[in-house]
Amino acid sequence: MGKKSVGRQTLNMKKIFILVEGQTEEKFIKQILSPYFIKLTESPKILIPIIHKTKTIGSRPSFKGGSLIYSKVKKELLNLLNDGSSACVTTMFDYYALDKSFLGINNIPSGTSIQKVEYLEKALKDDINHLKFLSNILLHEFEALLFSEPEQIANAFNDSKNINILKGIRLSFKTPEEIDNSPETAPSKRIIKLYPNYDKPFYGALISKKTGVKKMLQECPHFNNWILNLEKI
Repeated sequence: MGKKSVGRQTLNMKKIFILVEGQTEEKFIKQILSPYFIKLTESPKILIPIIHKTKTIGSRPSFKGGSLIYSKVKKELLNLLNDGSSACVTTMFDYYALDKSFLGINNIPSGTSIQKVEYLEKALKDDINHLKFLSNILLHEFEALLFSEPEQIANAFNDSKNINILKGIRLSFKTPEEIDNSPETAPSKRIIKLYPNYDKPFYGALISKKTGVKKMLQECPHFNNWILNLEKI
């Protein structure tokens, strides 16, 4: 009886497709975000991450991950939106090192990082022009979320000597999302400098799980806004 009830509940959940850059985001959604959304008491949802395809050669398997060529991204989004089974299609892309072909990237107006990201999100939303589409670009990249609780980064590496360095990085910015995006000081580059063996999919999921979604929502307002919008669907 219990199993049947769970099955019916799953069938009644709203389905959300999330187009992502690669395995790190896919793992984060499957292992961290999905359990969070399934447990929502008012409106549980199923999150389905889909890694974007970079190219297809004949009948051979598609290459996944890599540069976000906008024409390919748009085609994938429109294909997903044509799937009537979903309640929403959204994205989880990094602003850091966004491909130069991405819509609006070459004429971003001056302003704060959040204003630049919101400009790109609006450009994407307007171009896709679909009621079920929710544009989202991470500020500045996935690793910013890991600085929501920087000591968990050190804990993942069984390290105590760098905890104060990691905390210092976090305290130098109003929010983790504002850690800058230069090739030397982007969040991921700061982690790699301290831990050269940082494996993004593995440690990204491990640190995220230790930190927890609620802590990330408290620390990262842009990420929080995306999650709130998904909860409302």
